[in-house]
Amino acid sequence: MKYISIVMQNMKEHYLLQLRESVTGVAFPGYWGFFGGAVEEDESFTDAAIRELDEELEFKIRKEDLKFLFEINSSSGSGRIFLLKMDFKTSKLALNEGADMKLFSYDEMKKISKKTPEVEKYCNIFN
Repeated sequence: MKYISIVMQNMKEHYLLQLRESVTGVAFPGYWGFFGGAVEEDESFTDAAIRELDEELEFKIRKEDLKFLFEINSSSGSGRIFLLKMDFKTSKLALNEGADMKLFSYDEMKKISKKTPEVEKYCNIFN
């Protein structure tokens, strides 16, 4: 499976993470991760990122708002990770998927014990 994850960083350099639901069929249930999801057939990685943020948070962005960071292979498949650095207010976002969302500083994010491989790799690369 091809998937995307979006590192959402606000202007105060805090990261918005999603607490993944603890239900059957969800990869890494109960873990904190970046927002994102599967790339649909005939969809580009960037188009998938735009769609996923709209579906999961009702947050509209443009292709030029995304910066490619790295690729990752995990038990979930092959993924591309993008950075979205912009001013956003969590109070204006609608959590349509996931159990919760929360802003973390970089140091707080590094200390999370249950984080997805994408978050783990981001913390290791940008240490």
